[in-house]
Amino acid sequence: MISREQRYAQAAYASMTDGLDPQSAEANVFGTACHHFPAMVRLNGLRLTVAFYEAKAQAGAGALTGRSGNNAIEKAGEVNASARARAYQRYLRYMRQALVPEEAELGKAISSSACTEDQYRLLSRQALAASVWFKRYAEAILKAEPTAEAGGESL
Repeated sequence: MISREQRYAQAAYASMTDGLDPQSAEANVFGTACHHFPAMVRLNGLRLTVAFYEAKAQAGAGALTGRSGNNAIEKAGEVNASARARAYQRYLRYMRQALVPEEAELGKAISSSACTEDQYRLLSRQALAASVWFKRYAEAILKAEPTAEAGGESL
């Protein structure tokens, strides 16, 4: 049986090494998301932070399928939106693995009627503990900087 911290570390490590090129735009956005998540949880709470990350993941995915631009600037914007969406989806997927491996989605786990205040507080504390591992590995593997911006625009 593995400890909670080991599960966090395994999920965070897998998120960095599972087909993510450290030099890609997705890796830049992912590293920035790793750095911003704990501060956002402390400031806004876990529910709002997860909702924000889900919206970022959906906005980027929608931008890619919703437009068919012909010029190079529009195509570059679509690539950045696609990379941004994949990075946020990746973060949520692996954070969910770290926190609630049996749930389909982290957002559903924290917003369901079965999630009491005590469970929500516990999940928030666990998310902060897990985010430490994500930040550590983002700095070590992806060489992410805490002050880096996601693709030239801030979160």
